[in-house]
Amino acid sequence: MIAFFLYIIFLQKKLVNGWEMLAHPNKLLDLWIIAGIVAIAGITTSFQGLNQFVDDRVNRTSDDLRLTDISPLSQSLSYILSASLISFVMQIFVFAIVTIYFSLTDHIKIFVNDLWPSLGIMLLAAVVDTVLNLIIVAFIHK
Repeated sequence: MIAFFLYIIFLQKKLVNGWEMLAHPNKLLDLWIIAGIVAIAGITTSFQGLNQFVDDRVNRTSDDLRLTDISPLSQSLSYILSASLISFVMQIFVFAIVTIYFSLTDHIKIFVNDLWPSLGIMLLAAVVDTVLNLIIVAFIHK
């Protein structure tokens, strides 16, 4: 959301002026910003969602979990699932807020038929972002 506010406060007018040769630069930039903000929200929240994975390894909680019937694969999948879910929900939340704002200010319209593919892309992005972040987090030991 910080990137959204920075765009609104500092960048929007400058970018619109730079793209004034287009018929509707506001609408094009708004859709572009919606996609960018949603993507940023997805990758950052999935990274934060994997914080528990790192904490469990640092505090040796994962060793305690090995004493249960939960397999290491199930443990890893639970971290991936929870971080992906956090990422997906946050993307939906950010998408709704940013879309409502631009609908009110620049009168952009996103049709219901476009929402289903968007939700599918957000879900896929949530899982991919989480797996990518898991690869990065796997190297964090402290």
